[in-house]
This record gives sequence, C-alpha cells and structure tokens, in this order.
Amino acid sequence: MKKSLLLVAVLLGFVFNSNAQVVEDFESWNPYSIGLIGAVQMTEPTGWTGSDSFIVGYGKLLNPLGAFQAQVFQDNPGQAGTGALRVATKFQAAINAGTVSLPAKDYPCICTNSQITLDVINGGFSQSGGTSIFATPVATSMYVKNTTVMGDSTFITALLIDNSDGGDSIIAVADTTLSANINAYTKLTLPFTYLINNMTGTLVRYTISSGNPLAFLDSTNTFSVHSGTEIIVDNIDLDFPSGIRQLINAKQVAKVYPTIVSDVLYVDLIDNLKEARVDIYCLNGQLVSSNPVKVKNNTIDISKLPSGSYIYGIKSQDVIYQTGKFVK
Repeated sequence: MKKSLLLVAVLLGFVFNSNAQVVEDFESWNPYSIGLIGAVQMTEPTGWTGSDSFIVGYGKLLNPLGAFQAQVFQDNPGQAGTGALRVATKFQAAINAGTVSLPAKDYPCICTNSQITLDVINGGFSQSGGTSIFATPVATSMYVKNTTVMGDSTFITALLIDNSDGGDSIIAVADTTLSANINAYTKLTLPFTYLINNMTGTLVRYTISSGNPLAFLDSTNTFSVHSGTEIIVDNIDLDFPSGIRQLINAKQVAKVYPTIVSDVLYVDLIDNLKEARVDIYCLNGQLVSSNPVKVKNNTIDISKLPSGSYIYGIKSQDVIYQTGKFVK
C-alpha cells in the first residue's frame, strides 16, 4: 500500500559497519540569489534542495526588510576533493502574511537529493524524487563532521523508495541521530532496515538536517533548535550485494536513447571516460550484457535480449557514472 511521505515521520536511528558502494562527492554546486532588497546569496549542490530556499524565498517576498540568511553551504576542503555539504541552523526573521505565519526564531535546515514541498500554511513537509538505483542496497555510509549547540542533535536519513507504479512506498530506512561533536571527518555506516520485503527499491532519498525538523511546525519551542548547530557531510555511499560502485552524479555523461528499444540502443558520450562501457542489468540486478563504448557515438545490439525492462549503467574503472532504464 502506497504511503504519503512526511519528512517528520522518518526520524529513526541505526548504526552499522560495512563497505560502501555509491558516492555523492558534492563537487558540483549551483549559486543563486533571492530578493531585490538586500538579496541573499544562496547555493545548493547540483540535484539537491535546501529548506532555506523556501524560508528565504517566502521571507523576502512577504517581509523584504527582514533578516534572512542562507543555511546550505559548500564547505572546503571536503573529506576528499574540494567540496562538502554543510547544513546549519540559523536565525530567520518572522514571516507573517494572511494564513502564512512563521515566528522569528532559529530554524533547522533540511537538505535532500529530492524535491521538498514546504507547506507553511498548514505545517508540514513532503518530498518527491531522489536518485535512481539499479539494485537493492544493504547499507549506506558517509563521512561526517558535527557541531551541536545547547543539546541539539543533527539527523541523517536515507529512504529506499519503490515508485514503480507512480506512487511512493518506503520499503527500507537507514538513519541516525548525532548529538556529539565530531571535529574530524569520521565515517558512519548505516544499515537499511527493511519494512517491506516483497518490493524492489527504485530510488534512494537522502535527508540531512541540522536539527529536529519538528521545530518548523512548533510555535511554542517545544522542539527548539539553536543557531550554530551544523553538520558537514561528504562522500555518501551505498552498499550493493553485487559490489558495484554507482556514482550519484547529477552530471550527464551520455545521451542514451530510445527508451523503448527494438534492437539497437544508442549511446552518445559527452565526457571522455577511460575504458568506458555500458553494462545492462535485469531489474533484479543481474548483469546480462557488457559493451565497450567509444568517446562519441555508439550503438549497442540488444536484439538477443528477451523482451522486458532493463537498467543500464555507464561505467569507467568500476564506477557507474550514469544509470537509466529502457524497455525492449
């Protein structure tokens, strides 16, 4: 049975040690600004959304002279590479207009590799989308630094989603609550706890929060947070039983078409990848075809594959840079 996903319903906690196999390295970012009077400079990782964009956006529209500030930052250096995701709790001015009423106070920030819908009128969050996956993961890991103020906690949540019929079902959860300060990058590994065993995940959805998201919904400060609490995350990985390493990367490295294939799949590489190939998998994760590809235009003969749905992975040096689906 399909379930509506409210962000406030997924705050569980598990920790486990394993070897990870999917990476988000936060090297690609999109800067932008909000507001005409005292514009706020913002940034988000490519493919990710921060709740601060909604707060600042509503704030500058309804209270243009109010003090609003960004809460998602690129932290340098990262655990490996030049960037990491930093999510911080900050003070935001009041937003009051008609039925929209948010008091001036400290707000946690939520950053996710999906789309957030923030209902400031009725109080609530919903999410859609995520990163496509080709097999069933057993765990996720990431490198983390953490700073808490006055007893705050930060949160990391990964949801495994089945949206194969157009609706969202949570079939597994891996997450943790961090209350202690972590001054140097430390690897955390979280197992997926499966809630439904007869479904296959199609998406993974991460949520990084600098405080209890319930503080958004509470005007009495029952769930209070404090400015200065922040969490820094880099190199998010997934473990697949097959041992394949899939890169969570919003950057497209090839044009792959058509989505409904008779005999030939076309792959036009955009980036120059060393020893690139296109691996094709059944929906159960079994490799059925592996094809070396050139720098530019390529054709892959799939005439011998049975009719059905398949997942492709564009791979170089054991890293899958792009995945997608097609039907034969």
